[in-house]
Amino acid sequence: MMRTLGHSDRLRIIEFLRDEEHSVGQIQRHLGVSQPQTSQHLQRMLSRRILTCRSDGSHRYCSVTSPFVRKLLDCFSEWTERVTSGEWAFLLDTFEGVDER
Repeated sequence: MMRTLGHSDRLRIIEFLRDEEHSVGQIQRHLGVSQPQTSQHLQRMLSRRILTCRSDGSHRYCSVTSPFVRKLLDCFSEWTERVTSGEWAFLLDTFEGVDER
């Protein structure tokens, strides 16, 4: 699961879907990537039960289903808030020089 969430586009998808479901088209537009790339990301997360999708006519709507993923998103948000506010600014030094992949 962590390897799946380690991809920046997939992380952007779950952040986008954090509070409400969105259609596949909305997800694609939000990411700004091709439809095949979006579908591959969604399929990978569906197969790992991170997301669920439902059909409504010709549209598919996806949402985050995993309570574990919701907790991770909460942790990421708290970390970001504390670093941004300066409370945990010392952590920025920890990541200085680390390659982003």
